Amino acid sequence: MLATNVMNSGVQGLPSRPDIAAVWEDPASKIQFALMASLLAYLYGSIFVRLASQWSHDSNFSHGFFVPAFALYILWERHEALPA
Repeated sequence: MLATNVMNSGVQGLPSRPDIAAVWEDPASKIQFALMASLLAYLYGSIFVRLASQWSHDSNFSHGFFVPAFALYILWERHEALPA
């Protein structure tokens, strides 16, 4: 009984995949994404350059190139559970 009350209480959950696809059709969303990506690149670009330099020149940190790739792999493997 409690579960049905919670389900029907009008609380909205996360958007479904078709709703997310519809958001990307909106030009304003694309502009917002581009602005956020540009801002992140501006703010953290020099840090990423220094990290890449350290990873390529210091053998103690050479595994650093694998960390972003591994993180993207984990996200891809679990992308079904992310909206939940």
